[in-house]
Amino acid sequence: MKQSALFLVITLLSSFLYSQNIEVTGIITDADSGKPIPGATVVVLNSNQGVISDFDGNFSIEVPTGETLSFSSLGYQTTLRVINQNDKLNISLIPNNELDEIVVVGYGTQKRSNIVGSVATVNVDQATQNPTTNVSELLRGRAAGVQVNLDDARPGGNSNIVIRGNVSVAGGNNPLIIVDGLPYDSLNDIAPEDIKSIEILKDAASTSIYGARASNGVILITTKRAVEGYTSFNYTGYVTSQTLTRNFDIYDGPGYYQFRTDAWKARLGIENPPLKFVWNEFELDLIKNDNLVNWEDLAINDALLTSHALSYSSGTDKSSIYSSLNYFTQDGIIPNSGFDRLQFKLNFSNQLTDKLSMDGIINIQNANQSRETGGLFLVNLSPIAKPFDEDGGLVKYFLGQENASAINPIWDQRESSDETETNLTDLSLRFNYDILPELTYSLKTFFRNRNTDQGTYRSSLHSAGDEGNNGIGVLIDTQYKQLLIEHILNYQILEDDIHKLDLTGVHSYDEQNFKYNQLDKSDFVNDALGYNGLASNLLNNSRDVWKRRILSFMGRLRYSYKDKYLLEMTTRADGASVFSQNNKWGWFPAVSAAYKLDQDLNLEIIDQLKLRLSYGATGNQGINPLESLGVANYSPYTFGDLTVSGSTASSRLRNPNLQWETTTTLNGGVDFGIFSNRVRGTVEYYKSNTTDLLLDRQLATSSGYTVTRFNVGELQNTGVELTLNNSIIQSKDVNFDLGFIWSTNQNEIITLTGETQINPQTGAEYFIDITDTSGRRLSIGQPINSLWMPEYGGIYQEADFLDGSPIIPRVGAKPGQIRVIDQNEDGVIDINDNIFINADPDWYGSINTTLRVKNFDLFMDWYFVQGVTRVNSVLANGEYWKSSVNGPIVSYYTAENPSTQWPMANANAAWLKYLNSFAAQDASYQRLRTLTVGYNFGNILNQLFKTKSGRLYFTGTNLLTFTDFLSYSPEQDLNAGIFPETLNMTLGIKLTF
Repeated sequence: MKQSALFLVITLLSSFLYSQNIEVTGIITDADSGKPIPGATVVVLNSNQGVISDFDGNFSIEVPTGETLSFSSLGYQTTLRVINQNDKLNISLIPNNELDEIVVVGYGTQKRSNIVGSVATVNVDQATQNPTTNVSELLRGRAAGVQVNLDDARPGGNSNIVIRGNVSVAGGNNPLIIVDGLPYDSLNDIAPEDIKSIEILKDAASTSIYGARASNGVILITTKRAVEGYTSFNYTGYVTSQTLTRNFDIYDGPGYYQFRTDAWKARLGIENPPLKFVWNEFELDLIKNDNLVNWEDLAINDALLTSHALSYSSGTDKSSIYSSLNYFTQDGIIPNSGFDRLQFKLNFSNQLTDKLSMDGIINIQNANQSRETGGLFLVNLSPIAKPFDEDGGLVKYFLGQENASAINPIWDQRESSDETETNLTDLSLRFNYDILPELTYSLKTFFRNRNTDQGTYRSSLHSAGDEGNNGIGVLIDTQYKQLLIEHILNYQILEDDIHKLDLTGVHSYDEQNFKYNQLDKSDFVNDALGYNGLASNLLNNSRDVWKRRILSFMGRLRYSYKDKYLLEMTTRADGASVFSQNNKWGWFPAVSAAYKLDQDLNLEIIDQLKLRLSYGATGNQGINPLESLGVANYSPYTFGDLTVSGSTASSRLRNPNLQWETTTTLNGGVDFGIFSNRVRGTVEYYKSNTTDLLLDRQLATSSGYTVTRFNVGELQNTGVELTLNNSIIQSKDVNFDLGFIWSTNQNEIITLTGETQINPQTGAEYFIDITDTSGRRLSIGQPINSLWMPEYGGIYQEADFLDGSPIIPRVGAKPGQIRVIDQNEDGVIDINDNIFINADPDWYGSINTTLRVKNFDLFMDWYFVQGVTRVNSVLANGEYWKSSVNGPIVSYYTAENPSTQWPMANANAAWLKYLNSFAAQDASYQRLRTLTVGYNFGNILNQLFKTKSGRLYFTGTNLLTFTDFLSYSPEQDLNAGIFPETLNMTLGIKLTF
């Protein structure tokens, strides 16, 4: 009995000693270079207990004896270690081959080495350096062939994304956005802190799997999810100072006085024009009393932008959850402008049974945007003005009551409001069922509900709400709902050392519903409640409702032979409700192949050399839902003393024969990696042709209609892209990487309507040009984004009018005027002398560098756009050259200082001809877009703040810009309503607990 008791005591004691926790410390390093691996995951196998290594690769964790620790990090093979004692561990992780990295593609994933189409991966860490909710800007300069153009710089604004040029004239050129497999209508619905990866599909072989929605390319975004066996809390926050930046100065009081005096000197031809000709009485009094104003100092102020993001993630072998709460707020540098957004996101998954699992996504947002009153353009305002009275109060008319057109912009800002609230809810559930180990079925459902309420109010004192209106208010509410249901079948037919063959089938139904209501009213009881107040006069009441539905079937076959020869075939059929009965369906096939040449070369310096070729088709259904149908407009009429409801035909003539616009793309590429992949890159060439172009055409008024849309013509895009990444220095303490991206695109109209005319002078037959509804002149052999105008030839000089001059001035021309080229040398400047000027850039690209020295890092990003032409609206404005309005300081032509660059200012409007030709200026630029300096916490700071990891950083955005185009930004025309782009300074911190 005593022996049994003794045995029991020993057993229990051994069990206790074996199961007690011990502290395990150590360092995790790269097996090849020996450098520490920060952020590596250390977890107790089959549990949610874990830590991550600090910047120096160090870790510390309490583990029950006998348990197994798992060591892993992105880009490395996982290592397991059984813990029996508390020795310090030295863990060396073996790097994965970069080519084995898993990349998200349409309806699935694939090893990077096995990609056969044109797929670009964006470095998320670099992209999210810039503080913004405009996620489109995060893609600028991050992928070859992807061009980002600033559309609206105000808080809550956006940018346009064009992938491989404009493939449509009227059907739209926006890429399809897919987030976690779900279609999004705006990138700005995503919080940058939630993004895990970004892939961009560029060729038809990659995008045809999305069919009708993918003719302009596809942006695939994957948001963060929990890691199995690991729990963490994360905080990311930053504050940004925004400052006005521009590359021009505006005339101050004395400068504007001289500018207008010179303009009148030129008009009257006398040295000292009478002041009463130049200025009104009120202005003369202001000049006498030195009443001068700097409008930018009054109306524009530095503003702050702040962001806070909290996230929690936890995962086990059965379930995982990732949730985040993001709050972003931005004040605009112009009064009344601002934006704030509160966003909650939840990604979760659960293994319900051995065969059935569920994934869910919940995304809820509330955003509020306020805008300044329309038309605020300080550049044109005279600095000789009186915005305040003697008591310091604002005055409505800065040039006195008798000059009612000179509205004080600060007054109107005070007396107005323009507010928009947007509420967005996304719900998605996906059920995955393993029918067989090699056969899986997924049911994906998605519902989106977006409600937008906008209220605009101009008070009874506002320039638009006075004169008996007693205030004007506009209420707009929109509702957008989307329902998506997809059935997805994946079948791994073969998988061995020789053959790999898999099949994916998709059936999809997508329905979108939209409602729009607008109510305009005036004669408010008072201004106290703004647009929410009572009004007695209904000015306008409009409503718009539409529905769009797409039914789709897709199949994809992927085959690999010896992991060396790769083949992929895709076909998709889409039926769209927007087309007529006989043209609803479109069929979009694609095929692509690749050959891993490096496996046959077997050269030590070559790690990868893959040749790719693809050809495929995609469609565009970018027409309004009712465009193939006849639509009637409400048009009441009076019959006697009664007003009777009635309708008239819409001004747009229906076209029952509208059909799909189809883009076919041929793509060839070479992927390479040499010197242990320290030099990696891709070179690609593509040619895409869009046929059955959707075009708007003006109609003769005698037809009773103004415009119709039809299918006609062909458009071609060709281009070359280069991506190059170099790991120049790789050591334990120092790393230096250099990246280079370069893209070019040529756009050309191949055919149009086919209609011809005869030149009455030469008798030659030629194809006629057409003008679309945006005013662009479309001509065979020219890009769709072209300027059509006389060619600028310089400024007339005195020597041009001397005998023997090679320049023959036009009749009536004088020194200081704009000269244009007489192309046919007939002595007359008319439309026969117009030329086409390509407004798109010749090329664009970026250079980025990353330097890491121990805990410090430096990131720098330069962006380049070359060969782009843009008309500067201020320089094309005759009122500026007449000196009726203010503008940029330029060295304009005078008799004393004859400029060869700028024309003479002249108060005579007849003097100012061909201003558009002169104002079509080179808008090429080079910009230091991002400069970031960061410090990653070491052991001491992590222990002090009780964090697993931390990072403190400073980022400067738009620090330097070199361009000859006079504007707030080389991508912004200098005109009324423009919101200036800013220079930003950011201080931020990232913490993981």
